[in-house]
Amino acid sequence: MNDLFTEGIHVKRLKHHALNLVWHLKEVKKAPDLNLDVTDTFERGYRAYEARYYDEAIHNFKKAISEGNRTGKDTELAYFYLSDSHFLLGESLPEGQEKRNHYQDQLRIAKKGRSFYPDHRELHKNLGLAYLKLGQLVRAEKEFNDLIARDPEYHFAKYNLACIYSVDDKLFACINVLSELFKKSERGRQWRKLARLDPDFDTLWTNELFQRTLYPSIPMFEI
Repeated sequence: MNDLFTEGIHVKRLKHHALNLVWHLKEVKKAPDLNLDVTDTFERGYRAYEARYYDEAIHNFKKAISEGNRTGKDTELAYFYLSDSHFLLGESLPEGQEKRNHYQDQLRIAKKGRSFYPDHRELHKNLGLAYLKLGQLVRAEKEFNDLIARDPEYHFAKYNLACIYSVDDKLFACINVLSELFKKSERGRQWRKLARLDPDFDTLWTNELFQRTLYPSIPMFEI
């Protein structure tokens, strides 16, 4: 009986991955044309970021930070978008050193940005994400716990805390965080759908209790 349930869950997950791939292919096809017909360096970077041209975004946000250092212009958002561009570019690459290099750049930039802007929540978040992606789980857990202590309703931090517990093979800690998130967040259904596809949870996917956390309403024999 349990084998039938698990087989059904894996079929469900494969269907979700297929649908997600189709969605991403559609998104790539409809990616907006890149219009950099502006003189402001930060605006050029932001336009490239929004159009998902992350290499171009990185180039311009680096320049925006350099210009800000010379002129005294605020660079808070440039640090965030620069670190985030490295993260998103890293996420788009296959496993390997180039992917890891972008996570390392994300970590370095988020650290530096937070040293200047310690209250910027998204820089703090990107620092935690970089630690997670680089396998520095103790540091990642500390960053996200700090964010939750500052704002208990910051659900993004809770979700990533669950990711850390999964990568660290802490089944019950992961399930507890996810269950609370699915139940209490207004976007509980969206978080559940995201978790069904997130490779950070691959470590726990063979566990039936974890599977039932993500697919609670599926009858035993339904596929």
